[in-house]
Amino acid sequence: MTMSGAVWGLDLIGITPVAKLVAFKLGDIGDGDGVGTIEVSRLAEWCCAPVEEVFVALVLLAERHGIEWASRPDASIEFTLPVAARQIVHKAAPRGMLPTTIYIFRGRVGIKIGITGQRVEARLKGVRLATLDDSISVEWSFEDRESIIRLSERLAHAKLAAKLIRNEWFDVSLEDAIAAVVAAIQEARKAQK
Repeated sequence: MTMSGAVWGLDLIGITPVAKLVAFKLGDIGDGDGVGTIEVSRLAEWCCAPVEEVFVALVLLAERHGIEWASRPDASIEFTLPVAARQIVHKAAPRGMLPTTIYIFRGRVGIKIGITGQRVEARLKGVRLATLDDSISVEWSFEDRESIIRLSERLAHAKLAAKLIRNEWFDVSLEDAIAAVVAAIQEARKAQK
């Protein structure tokens, strides 16, 4: 479907972690109409859960959030996401002109500097889910054109490379992270004039 369906899955409340993962994956692979198929064993593997738990999650999602699904003879399921998942629409804009946000998250392992084209709160939910760290919080964010934000992220990561833990996580103070990102944004703006 796109990231919009996956974001819908992350926003669901009152469901088990496996059901949240199932909803996220179905939202991610569904087509523009929210329809798709997936082998149950692949879905279970992606969710790191037994097949039985995936079926329990599917029943829960059908009861509480309107996902329609049916088993197929080839050990896969066919599904249709509810209208709520399909109504999240992103308008097209020329590449580099979309509003994009650079953010700083703080968690148990350090400071994360990243970018997103979605709401920062939605990205936070995804990072919490991926890292299993519910203590991660938004500490700072700034929105600008995509091209400026992408360059800013690369420049900020380069400035803090000596303190890299892994991926986009750094062992720096919040103040040093903000200073590096602000300086990077200023450099990116000058470079794009």
